[in-house]
Amino acid sequence: MQKQRWVALTWLMAVLALLAPATELEPTNIEIILDVSSSMAGTVAGGVKIQVAQQAIEQLLTILPASYNVGLRVYGHRFAATDQARSCQDTELLWPMKPLTQENRTALGQRMLLAQPKGMTPIAYTLQQAVNDFVGKTGKNIIILVSDGEETVKLPRFSGQCTA
Repeated sequence: MQKQRWVALTWLMAVLALLAPATELEPTNIEIILDVSSSMAGTVAGGVKIQVAQQAIEQLLTILPASYNVGLRVYGHRFAATDQARSCQDTELLWPMKPLTQENRTALGQRMLLAQPKGMTPIAYTLQQAVNDFVGKTGKNIIILVSDGEETVKLPRFSGQCTA
């Protein structure tokens, strides 16, 4: 348990180091992408993977400045991995980027807890979709991907079809 917390805190410190150069005049937009695929129901030394990841994100939300715009996108949460046609493109923006007021911190955290592990791991597709979430945003744009593993979906280069 201590090792998992140390890893989570180290991860948070690395994120803060990345964010440090932002000036108060330059808006900072962060999209957190959370893996909610079926593998996140597994366990690690610190507990169930999804719970460890959610705790790390909650810790991050408590230390980010209120001036930052933060959003939450998840993947692998709506369709079972056996439903490959839908699961391979299962990503959803659960919380659009908004200033991180105390009210928004709480609401974002609650929204995050609603997503439960279910499907495949469409990381590349999710990142492609996340780019659209930054349209019209100025300043520093950051994606933080919280995942336990690797891509389980193959996206053909010029087709909307995907395979496992």
